[in-house]
Amino acid sequence: MLIIPILPTRGDYSVIPSSDGKTVSGLIANLDLELIESKFPSAPTLFRIDPGAACSAMSLKRAEKLGMLRDNDREVELKSRTASDPALVQKVRIGTLVARIAKLQSAPFKWPIIFYPNWPETTPLLLGLAGVISDLTFHFDGSPTPISSYGSVTITLRSLVTQPS
Repeated sequence: MLIIPILPTRGDYSVIPSSDGKTVSGLIANLDLELIESKFPSAPTLFRIDPGAACSAMSLKRAEKLGMLRDNDREVELKSRTASDPALVQKVRIGTLVARIAKLQSAPFKWPIIFYPNWPETTPLLLGLAGVISDLTFHFDGSPTPISSYGSVTITLRSLVTQPS
């Protein structure tokens, strides 16, 4: 089991009451993953847990820098939308995120990931539900804790996972 804090994001508008008097525009929870199939396999890489995302995602430029692209990745036209934007059809690359959670001493997982060519490299890496939800259980709890006045996310392994082939 791993417990991570839910953290406030700051913006120029407030939608969430603040405990410290600062403007809070949203809440996030981040998870460090060790990318197994990348140029930097042991360095932790920060992913934002996004239960509203159907699939994990990152910019194509970031995937290139991390060495995550493979010859067997598929290029497809995908119709996607965010909560605030209209649907957009774009060419994307679909690959595989092979990662482990060191703090859980997990075996590597294999999850689908979408690489977006039009996303800026600085866009946060998103951990969506496809594949992930069958391996991990997430429990979001808004009760204040010593590490976060906005609550926490508890992550547990759903079952033993074998090494990817």
